[in-house]
Amino acid sequence: MQLPEGFPSQGESVVCRLVKSLYGLKQASRQCNLKLCETLFHSGFIQSSLDHSLFIKRQGSDIVVILVYVDDMLVTGSNMALIEQTKASLHKSFKIKDIGELKFFLGMELRRSKKGFL
Repeated sequence: MQLPEGFPSQGESVVCRLVKSLYGLKQASRQCNLKLCETLFHSGFIQSSLDHSLFIKRQGSDIVVILVYVDDMLVTGSNMALIEQTKASLHKSFKIKDIGELKFFLGMELRRSKKGFL
């Protein structure tokens, strides 16, 4: 890694300390996951003790469920307004893209019927 422009290089003993993790470093994915967990906890989500990639938020009789897989998230729930509020909250901390209704996940094609997903 090279020093950014404008930094005086006074020999080979000069080092820079990173304030945040850079994309591509070994710890980058861990740091991103920690930030995601912190954001979700701050928004009222609880992490499942059985599956650490599953987050649940209950508000009265409504529920929002988030499943995280690497850099993808499935967001579902019983109240569309609460789902939209959750996505807006995530958008404040992360660059996210809503691709709409679930059609493909982990190499599986999913189809929705009145009885649920096939």
